[in-house]
Amino acid sequence: MPGLQLSYSMALGEGNDTLREPFRMNNIFLSHETRITTFTVQAYSGDGKEGGGYPASYEGYSFFGEFTLPSFPLSIFGRYDYFKTSRMGVGIFTPDINKILIGGLAWKFYKDNRLIIDIERSIYERGVGGPALTPEETIAELALEIVF
Repeated sequence: MPGLQLSYSMALGEGNDTLREPFRMNNIFLSHETRITTFTVQAYSGDGKEGGGYPASYEGYSFFGEFTLPSFPLSIFGRYDYFKTSRMGVGIFTPDINKILIGGLAWKFYKDNRLIIDIERSIYERGVGGPALTPEETIAELALEIVF
């Protein structure tokens, strides 16, 4: 199937400290691209110590899609990310969850340069054994991609 790609990566090892804590990471990525569409899916998981601190496990996934109008240099895109980190602290695992939703428009002009406008909504849930603190953030962005 033209435009389809699948990749997998992994890492297994021991931490670079005197305890030689085990480390594991798995990542899978799938994409499909045509002249007018691009779709990607990525998932990962792993565990190990974070910066010499508490042991942690990690998991998450990301989806991305872009649709370009066939007869006009405009595309619409969106992305959703979900990341979860569970750290061992005081005998219990406390998960931190980060969710990100992005949507926007891109206008392609002169030699594939693009003017992009998007809105990003982030929700961060921190598990600390009590009521979760849930900061939320919304960012609007205007960017210029220059192709050389």
